[in-house]
Amino acid sequence: MKLMHLADLHIGKRVNGYFMTDDQIDALRQIESLAKEQKVDAVLMAGDVYDRPVPPLQAVNVMDRFLTNLNDAGIEVFMIGGNHDSVVRLSFISTIAERQGLHIARPYGSDGPEIEKHVLEDSHGKLNVYMLPFIAPSDVRRFFDDIELGSYDDAAKAVVNATNIDVSERNVLLAHQLVVGSSDPERCDSEEINIGGLDMINASVFSNFDYVALGHLHSPQWVVRNKIRYCGSPLKYSFSEINQKKSISIINIGGKGEVSLEEHFIAPPHEMHEVRGTMREIREIAKENPGYRDSYIRAVLTESVSDAASKLRDLFPYLMKIEYEFGGNSEGDTELSHERLQGTDPVGIFQEFFAKINGAEMSDEELAAFKNTVSEIPRMNREDDDK
Repeated sequence: MKLMHLADLHIGKRVNGYFMTDDQIDALRQIESLAKEQKVDAVLMAGDVYDRPVPPLQAVNVMDRFLTNLNDAGIEVFMIGGNHDSVVRLSFISTIAERQGLHIARPYGSDGPEIEKHVLEDSHGKLNVYMLPFIAPSDVRRFFDDIELGSYDDAAKAVVNATNIDVSERNVLLAHQLVVGSSDPERCDSEEINIGGLDMINASVFSNFDYVALGHLHSPQWVVRNKIRYCGSPLKYSFSEINQKKSISIINIGGKGEVSLEEHFIAPPHEMHEVRGTMREIREIAKENPGYRDSYIRAVLTESVSDAASKLRDLFPYLMKIEYEFGGNSEGDTELSHERLQGTDPVGIFQEFFAKINGAEMSDEELAAFKNTVSEIPRMNREDDDK
């Protein structure tokens, strides 16, 4: 059995002000071509199909075309909702879609405490596909009044233990959770992070499955080699992912316990790069790397530059982010001292503060807007006194 593992598509996502829809359409075309070329039996989509619970119409249309094309090719799809999705909205046509080979997991507990299961068959016999959309302890408590569910690990353990899994058969699980093994997983800035680690689930909870197709973390990585894996997002969604090579995982499952992986890399229409230095140094970088004109760029300037965005955008049309780094300055040089504030008008103070923080002077429009705000303060104070 040949299964394609996808996750964290985040269709409709915006990164630093850029809608990624065109990039996502390009990536989905590559995925679709790969699925046909490799003659996969099924695609496993492990959550965060969309970037938000109510996706924009364009995002829904993109996913509709992708699923239709897979269906036309005779490829079954197994889909679960992630923490960014609305599982209810995602699965509202699940019964009808089932007849077309599109299996969308309903909210956990729709038919009781067991994990939803579907069965595929090949020459080795049954392959059970279990689908567990994103769950929190509050989602499962109603089924386990006699168990203390203080963490996500407790909740996942209760759900798995309540599911009748025949370990003599081949069992695959789709899940969208933070699963940890013997070492900490690699994280990205584009992921939703929960403080305190309460959302962590120990990999041992899923020991009865031959392969666990995970979503949630955007870096491709094994949690337990040849057994539990994050396939990662197909595109880079933050500059913390600059050095990653995004890929699609194809899982080959033979007889019981026979699991192997093929990794197929995705070529993004726009790469991500960081440039750093003075304006002169960055111009040299642009000259030496002409391909950067088609890349998403984070520019880190080490000097003050007036109208920096315009100048940088001439070099890099897909400029996403500008940051300033004045490494040579001491703390006293970058702050406005108490002595400096004495006898200075508010507009002058703010102009100096703005320049130190942004590395550039205020524009005429920004200065006029700030002056207008300052002029309104006495009136607002009088209104407050009258109340």
